[in-house]
Amino acid sequence: MAGGLTRREWLRAIGGAAALAWTALGPAGCSVRRSPEDLARRLIIGISDDIKTLDPAYQTRALDGSIIVQIHEPLTWFDRSNKLGPRLALHWESPDNGMTWDFHLREGVAFHDGTEFDAQAVKFHFDRIADPKTASNRFTHMKHVERIEAADRRVVRFRMKRPFSVWPEVVRDPFGCIVSPAAVRACADPREYWRAPVGTGPFRFVEHVPERRILLRRNPDYWDQSVALVEEVEFRPVRETTTRVILLEQGQLDIAGVFWAHAEAVRRAGRVHLQQVPWLAIRYIGFNNMKPPFSDVRVRRAANYAIDREAIVKYAFRGNADPARGPLPASLPAFNHQMEVYGYDPDRARALMREAGLAGGVDAVLWAMDTVTDKIIAETVMEQLRAVGIRVKVQQFDSAVYWDKFDAYQTSDGKWFPTREGVFDMFIDGWVGGESAYGYLDPLFRSTSSSNAAFYKNEEVDRLLEQVMALTDPAARDEVYRKLQAVIMADAPWVFTYHSHIIQGVNPRVVGYRVHPAGEFILQNVAFGMVGRV
Repeated sequence: MAGGLTRREWLRAIGGAAALAWTALGPAGCSVRRSPEDLARRLIIGISDDIKTLDPAYQTRALDGSIIVQIHEPLTWFDRSNKLGPRLALHWESPDNGMTWDFHLREGVAFHDGTEFDAQAVKFHFDRIADPKTASNRFTHMKHVERIEAADRRVVRFRMKRPFSVWPEVVRDPFGCIVSPAAVRACADPREYWRAPVGTGPFRFVEHVPERRILLRRNPDYWDQSVALVEEVEFRPVRETTTRVILLEQGQLDIAGVFWAHAEAVRRAGRVHLQQVPWLAIRYIGFNNMKPPFSDVRVRRAANYAIDREAIVKYAFRGNADPARGPLPASLPAFNHQMEVYGYDPDRARALMREAGLAGGVDAVLWAMDTVTDKIIAETVMEQLRAVGIRVKVQQFDSAVYWDKFDAYQTSDGKWFPTREGVFDMFIDGWVGGESAYGYLDPLFRSTSSSNAAFYKNEEVDRLLEQVMALTDPAARDEVYRKLQAVIMADAPWVFTYHSHIIQGVNPRVVGYRVHPAGEFILQNVAFGMVGRV
């Protein structure tokens, strides 16, 4: 590999799993080269899986959302400094503390099918998600909306059932990306809309070849002509992490995620630029807060003191993560820098166990997925917890069915069965909350939330979450969020473990691209510089 690692060095650096990929693909320089025409017009992005849907009404995965936002657009948007700003709405206001929201829409915007973007289109989109007949799994986002009105051609009005101050933040989510009403109505089955989606975004959908590619083409009529610079964008599913790295090295991919265990090898190879930022997400170990022994806050706190987060980040993840200091990423404006955090203190953990009457220790079952990352976490915390008297048995499940295991104990209609036979004591989970504190605290800690997998209930937390809903001033909301974090930390419903890093490799010919901390592909103003030998 000219300018990179040799085959032997690659195998030593990233393990024998690369052997099959090398056999199939050959070393860099021996694969089929991309033509000059292809290099000049097409940006190829390697993704970890094929899409499930491109319909905002049914999107649940961050990966699908990252492609949906190329084709469609929401009303609002967070910039790189986590500040909420305009997208399809130029500005918005609430005259009554969050009971009514008026969004003033951008002029001169059209859908890819030529139909006009206006208030009626926005109303159609959100009415569709709210309609039970749609059976949208984004339906819960609409639970506080009473009705939607097209106040005039350029103003859409949301009337709420109750004060809902964070609605402008919520509609930034991919579910809020506006679809063409004409395109949906043209479908014999509206659920098939995703096969030929039509939005207002900088790129138009061309085709989806399952397991091979999702192809998009520049929208020549986009309202901001300065941002979409490449002619085509192809998203190519490449599930195997080593294969993605090899294709990056070969130039077959222009941008792709790099598994943390491969990062140093890629850095040393020097054929692609690595970009790395902390992810706006959290990985945690949840407790069953309603089942002994973790129904006792002293045991939950003991577990937190038993875990050496710094060592996990340094040794298990080779520095490619940050220790969690609470339920929010520290980069969010609402993060509470003053609250007390759990340091590594096994003596204090053992004292808490004695105080809880468990000096002889206790047995617990930890659920985990059968991924490399979960295996590392499970093995590490198992030893650290054992040292303070919490003897953990790990049960690993196939990642494709992992979340199905929870359905028997926590149903979508809000019923909990926290002590049913076979239920977990602990579990490993992660959450992508994005740029808003609401995106973490409300779904994960509200007692009535279906995403509260830890069976956590605290009346003060529920009260503070309700208080947030009536505060339209962001600074006032952040103060309440800081109080919430302190209460949650004291309750220790989880082991607040770490924040992963997003690591992406970028071909040197790509200019203007920066990895986004929310994990999305921001392709505006991305172009090609010098086209090197591939």
